Amino acid sequence: MLEGQEADYVDWFLSSGTLGDGVGPAVRDAFVRVYTGRQALSCALSYYRALPESAVQIEQAVTTARLTVPTMALGAPDPSVPRWNASSAPSPTI
Repeated sequence: MLEGQEADYVDWFLSSGTLGDGVGPAVRDAFVRVYTGRQALSCALSYYRALPESAVQIEQAVTTARLTVPTMALGAPDPSVPRWNASSAPSPTI
C-alpha cells in the first residue's frame, strides 16, 4: 500500500511531527531515500508489527519485579485525538 508512495508517507510524518514546520529539503530527501522500497518499508514498519508481542513481553516482565535494564518505548499519539493523555495508557514501573 505504501510502496511507490514513500515520499507522501514521509512528508505526512515530517509535517505532522513538526507541527507543520517541516524540515529542510536535504533532511526530507534523506528520509525518503532510506524509506523507499519494499525492503526498507518492511524494516521500518517492523516495530509496529511487533507491538502486540512486545506488549505481552513487557507485561510479563513487570508482573513480578521492576525492570532492571535500560528500556525504550516507541509510540505516538493518535493524530485523530486532539490531546492524547499519556497517563491513560498503561506503562511499566521502571
